[in-house]
Amino acid sequence: MITEEYCEDLQQIIFVGISCEDVLTKWEVDFLSEFKDRLETYQEKIKISDKQQAVLDRIEKKLKDAGELE
Repeated sequence: MITEEYCEDLQQIIFVGISCEDVLTKWEVDFLSEFKDRLETYQEKIKISDKQQAVLDRIEKKLKDAGELE
């Protein structure tokens, strides 16, 4: 389970990432789209595996490096 604050952070990463097809790969955009659906369903009750977290961290870094996220 995640905190409400982290849930909000994830929503921002997902929202920005889905619209940044020039920064992310198609697979990463698809991953975020599927994750968005899960997050909308489960909110803070969502469970994130270590592998999923690693992908989310990598996507967040790519978006920050591209200047799309603060």
